[in-house]
Amino acid sequence: MEWATSVDLFGGTATIEDGNGESTLLDLARLHDRGLSRIDKEQHTIRIQLDEGSSTSEFPEDMGQLLAIPNELWSKHSLYKWTIKGRDYLVPALALMRTFFGPSRHLLAEMFRPQALERICYLDFDSTPPALRLVIGRAQPVDQRAREAVDQRLSWMLAYPTAHQMAGSIHRFGLQGRLDITLPKATAYVEVTGMPMRDSFFVTRCRLMSLTPQETPIAGVPATARFVMQKFRGHGCEVARHDNGSTRLTDAEWEHIYKLFDTGSTLLASPASRARLDTILGKLAQETAWKNVAHSGVSIDMVIALHRALTKHGVLEEILLFIEESRGATTMKVADVEPTLSE
Repeated sequence: MEWATSVDLFGGTATIEDGNGESTLLDLARLHDRGLSRIDKEQHTIRIQLDEGSSTSEFPEDMGQLLAIPNELWSKHSLYKWTIKGRDYLVPALALMRTFFGPSRHLLAEMFRPQALERICYLDFDSTPPALRLVIGRAQPVDQRAREAVDQRLSWMLAYPTAHQMAGSIHRFGLQGRLDITLPKATAYVEVTGMPMRDSFFVTRCRLMSLTPQETPIAGVPATARFVMQKFRGHGCEVARHDNGSTRLTDAEWEHIYKLFDTGSTLLASPASRARLDTILGKLAQETAWKNVAHSGVSIDMVIALHRALTKHGVLEEILLFIEESRGATTMKVADVEPTLSE
């Protein structure tokens, strides 16, 4: 398995170990697909507070055996840990870099250069509303949906202090020969793919589904309160229940979920949304057709309209994940999940 052990910014290269005692020098532009082999044993969707990740030098023994990399070569490629329900998710810095500076194959390589964010893009305040402009065209993918994903990431980094610092950290650590990144103040839903190892999970790929900054934006810069990078259409969902078997929302759950409805939609902001959402959860839990759903006191047409709006804005998946976490359940699954925005 490949592992990027260090970078040389002056030479524009990264050193890659292949686990067989062989090392290779590659151009930094190749780090978008080299330096961390992908393992697809399991896939999870998790919610993490990004800045609560801790850098760790404690590599599990079975992980060391998997990579077959000498201990002295670990130190310049940081590994971050988030503990969720007693399980440690171990994420290499390179996997995080690909997450935040993708899906463009050229964007990550540009971030190793000084003042990278300022060199790549700027906000055009002569436009109404202010528009993101790219200076380096090759940092922008050809595919329209991938361009939208890049624009969202760059807009976030321009608007929020710790995200801006994160963008500059790639170069700062690179000057030390390190593959590392500072973590921004934000909550993210991330789809992780990798290898389970006892009480830990080694992540080799992350896909950013949504991101909510947890800080005040930079004064004068237009800011979005929540970014949806990956939209879902979810059907056939097993909904986590309360101990008494009910799926209805508690006041505390609703208070949190209502904040996810910040999409500018009058339908989502309706006072009747809670009752409609309870009806949706009941329908999903019973795995029944809409025509068979009990909908006392609410219009089934409005319930269906809310369901469509939640899936369109990428909110339904987050609601189900939050409910699973808040109820301490482990049974939630999403079947037939179809992403509509490629990363």
